[in-house]
Amino acid sequence: MPFKKAYLEPSIINRAYGCGLSGLKLKEVLAKHLLTPAIGLNAIYEMARTFLNKDGVQIGVALFKILWELDPSYQLSPEMLYDQEIIKLRIGAAVLPFLDELNLAATKQEVWRIASGNFDEKASNSITSREAEIRENHPKFALNYIKEVNETLKSNPSERLPTFEKVYSDLGDQLPGLIYKLLEDKLSIYEAHEIYHRIDSFPAIRTTLRSNVYLNAICIIHQHVPGKDKIDDYRHIIEASYCDIFVTDDAQLSRTIPRINPDLQVLSGNQFFQ
Repeated sequence: MPFKKAYLEPSIINRAYGCGLSGLKLKEVLAKHLLTPAIGLNAIYEMARTFLNKDGVQIGVALFKILWELDPSYQLSPEMLYDQEIIKLRIGAAVLPFLDELNLAATKQEVWRIASGNFDEKASNSITSREAEIRENHPKFALNYIKEVNETLKSNPSERLPTFEKVYSDLGDQLPGLIYKLLEDKLSIYEAHEIYHRIDSFPAIRTTLRSNVYLNAICIIHQHVPGKDKIDDYRHIIEASYCDIFVTDDAQLSRTIPRINPDLQVLSGNQFFQ
């Protein structure tokens, strides 16, 4: 029986550390499930945040040692996946969802460098800058959307708060336009319509579309800004678009995945480590 590719969300690496498992032992657990490991670039970023707390340096080094020994395939970032799927649309080229040889070598070198305790000021500044950008832009967008939705509800007082599925269904003809906005400057509105009508052929774009609608549904239903952690969670699901199984120790994320990417099989931490 062929092995399937399993995307390991960072909570699994954290649990392995908590259980005292090395990367080699984690490989053995994967092999028992007939799985090969895959990690997203966003996972590296999340684990590197541990170094921002001086008390977390030892934990950060341990996490990256696990990652180094695990030696997973590294999935492309969402932006890289979009570019490949657009090329697929235009010329029919196959999507290669993992890092090429040159970028893989550079990523492995960086993982080894951090596993050796070399987390410099440049790396720290890169992470804090990204954190600030997310804090600045995400709440503004969400709050503006809530305001817009409230105006709509006032004009239609009989309208009940919908589920995610109803929000997605009701958007209908607006979804190609949303794809166009999400991939601004990458494709034409005509191509956005073509992608929408063949959406299952473009898993990364489909997952991105559904995750954005899901975030909007949270705004509508709960009337508050979704937490920044949701953005990280959904980036993982997008990076896992070309994997078979998503392994996570996050119960809420496990429940969300089928809505955002119905093709991904979910394996909980308890199932994985049993």
